[in-house]
Amino acid sequence: SLVCATTVLAHGGNTDIMGTVTSVSAEQVIVKDREGKSVTVRVTKDTKYRKGDAPGAAADLKVGDRVVIEAVGKADAY
Repeated sequence: SLVCATTVLAHGGNTDIMGTVTSVSAEQVIVKDREGKSVTVRVTKDTKYRKGDAPGAAADLKVGDRVVIEAVGKADAY
């Protein structure tokens, strides 16, 4: 599984989003969460990727991957 850490806003707390990637672009990742909801997470220049314990890259993220995303920001604006 792949882990993305993305910072959206300076305000608010962290939210872990777990699920399956349904779409990937240079600007955003869409994940279908455990309840079946689609969650859109914006990707910024500060987004960090990890694959297991090793550093990862945006190119490692593929549709169908199971991910945990640590998002910082408002619940409606990841």
